[in-house]
Amino acid sequence: MQNLAVELGALGDPIGRREVLITGNAVFGAATVFTACSSSTSHLIVGRVVMGSARP
Repeated sequence: MQNLAVELGALGDPIGRREVLITGNAVFGAATVFTACSSSTSHLIVGRVVMGSARP
């Protein structure tokens, strides 16, 4: 996950830090709703992985 944080930090330079943080929070929120509504274990795991990747 730390490698992803470094890459997103580098992405924040040309795009802007605020936009990257807002996008990360939106993805995290969507993954939270997906995880809360999951009906199987595999959906729960996928949601948690996305939540971990999108965490600002």
